[in-house]
Amino acid sequence: MKNHWYDLQLVEGYWNDAMRERVRTLSELQARLGDYHDLTLFQIRLKSMRAKAEKSGDTSILLARAAHSQKKLRARCLLLGHRLFDEAPEHFAQDVSELGPRRKPTDERVRSSFLQLQRISRARRARIGAR
Repeated sequence: MKNHWYDLQLVEGYWNDAMRERVRTLSELQARLGDYHDLTLFQIRLKSMRAKAEKSGDTSILLARAAHSQKKLRARCLLLGHRLFDEAPEHFAQDVSELGPRRKPTDERVRSSFLQLQRISRARRARIGAR
């Protein structure tokens, strides 16, 4: 997913509204996955503390709340992931190819960024098709 974010950064100056929405969704997914990971570490720490302490009542409440939050985060992450990655790779590649400037870029860095993103998209399509 991080690679996808980096790929999109290559053509940031040419994002259309649909691509901006994709990036917002991707950013939210990354944040929610980070929250989920943090809760997992929090639960591990609490369980470790509970094993060392005689009283476990306080940690039980926190563990239950963390598990509930993770359940909600998991559902949101699945929704965001489907929104991002249910699209066929060919459709995404087409969307990316339409992002380019309407005339040939004069800046060689911009031109090479587009070419690199197109190569990445084709390579990923080939890997997905080979599965």
